[in-house]
Amino acid sequence: MQTTVFQRYAEEDLSEFSVRDIKYARARLGLLDALLEELQHSPIHQIRVRDLCRRAEVSESAFFNYYPQKDDLLFLFVRLWSIDAALFNRSTPSGLEMLRGFYNYTGRIAEQHPYLMKELLSYQARADIPGRAQFVPPLRPCEKVMVFGRVPGMEDISDLGIRGLIQLGLTDAIRQGELPAMDLEQAMISVGSVFFGVAGLLASRDFQGLPEAYARSLRIVFSGLGAGS
Repeated sequence: MQTTVFQRYAEEDLSEFSVRDIKYARARLGLLDALLEELQHSPIHQIRVRDLCRRAEVSESAFFNYYPQKDDLLFLFVRLWSIDAALFNRSTPSGLEMLRGFYNYTGRIAEQHPYLMKELLSYQARADIPGRAQFVPPLRPCEKVMVFGRVPGMEDISDLGIRGLIQLGLTDAIRQGELPAMDLEQAMISVGSVFFGVAGLLASRDFQGLPEAYARSLRIVFSGLGAGS
């Protein structure tokens, strides 16, 4: 599949999947690719389902077999995004380094695809992310292999989403002694505010300099949480 926003980490090998699985994955990812193409020219609220279906060569009546609503394409994108970030940082043993890597990765993606980052910030603000999880079918192994290749241990990498990755990084940092024991929910709010707040402030500049701004802000927040104390 195209999904050029994401990195490929290994060769694609679909030999173990059924024709039905492959057809399903190609259709669902094809619709996502169609959205990413259309977002370069129009915001999501101006994009019609019929245009996505035409580009992806999927019948309009079949669209809702893959996505209950149009916004759910962004839900799936965030899930793939979290897997890409986890793969990108999979050799990082430190919880805080994992978070730094995730934010740096996000900043680079935002600089390269500002139209997409703006749409994702808006989506995160308006959507009931936990609520949508019960309606959007989870990523299938075939879809993961199509996007990222057959990566050893892929089955152990969960599509945690942004909140899940932040929680994982902080939990590891506390367990490893990088941070003292603390209220995890409050720490997640502090670290999450950097993700959304700093990006929001740089949206008018198409997120240029976001990786560096993230790094500076995380240093301040981690210090306030007690890193190195």
